[in-house]
Formats: sequence, structure tokens, C-alpha cells
Amino acid sequence: MVSSIFSTIANWNRKIQEGGPAALEGKQGRPIKHVSKKENNQKQVSKSEPLNETEREELERLREELRMKELENIILKKLNALPTDPTDKKRK
Repeated sequence: MVSSIFSTIANWNRKIQEGGPAALEGKQGRPIKHVSKKENNQKQVSKSEPLNETEREELERLREELRMKELENIILKKLNALPTDPTDKKRK
């Protein structure tokens, strides 16, 4: 069972090397609920007045930070789903 944990992590590493962090954002499981909120927020942003260069840079930085936090959350959830006891054959 321990070897399967290592192989899972090795697969994640390979996916990141080949496709970057976005490669872990596979469409497995239930869809994320906040997607519709994102679309709604993008519509609201496009209706407001244009951003200046500083605001645009800040927005890009915050979006990238959010994306990294979401990836971190995905990885932590995947790690949490792995069994901690090598003799335990049940998955969470």
C-alpha cells in the first residue's frame, strides 16, 4: 500500500512536469460549485470602468495567487484521501 502512495505522488509529479500545475486540475469527481460565481464576477468586472495598469497588475497577481491556493487545496485533499496506514485497504 505504501508503494501505491509513492506511485500516486510520482504520477502527480510527472503530470506537473509535463503540463504544469494546471495538469492536476483534472475533471474528476464532483464539479466545483464556485464556478458560476466566477463567471458572475467576471461579468460584473467587465461592466465596470477599465482598470489602470497598477490595478490590472494587482488583479493578475491576485488571480495567480488564488489559482495557486486552489491547486494547493486540491493537492492537500488528494493527500488526505490517501490511506495513512499501509495495512488499511479502505479508501476514504
